[in-house]
This record gives sequence, C-alpha cells and structure tokens, in this order.
Amino acid sequence: MHQKRKLKKTQIRDVTEHLVEIVSELVRETHPHHRFQVTLDSDFERNLGLDSLARAELIIRIDHDFRVSLPD
Repeated sequence: MHQKRKLKKTQIRDVTEHLVEIVSELVRETHPHHRFQVTLDSDFERNLGLDSLARAELIIRIDHDFRVSLPD
C-alpha cells in the first residue's frame, strides 16, 4: 500500500516556491509584455491569462519538475 509522506514546513515552502516559479516562468513566456503577480491564489485564466493550451503546458512542466503524473 502507498504511504503518504509527511513534509516539513521548510519542504512545503520549497515546493510552494518552486511551483510559483514554474507558473511565473510560463506566464512570462506566454505574456512577455505584461507583469502579472503570481500567487497561490491566482486564477490561471482570470488573473494570469493562461488559456487551456498554456494550462496543459503547465501540467507537463509540473509533471517533469516534480516527477509526478497529474490527472488531465
């Protein structure tokens, strides 16, 4: 059976910061002339202008960087 791993606060912060970096990089690539502030509360479409194709790319990047497989 698969056991859940408990993360320390510093690990959670590191993962959170890395996730925000991944999203920020994609937003900069998608909208190079805009300055969007990426936060954990940002709405991908409304606040960051990420359409479905960009969100699919985001899932691929997260899968790769975190070595996970997110559902479609």
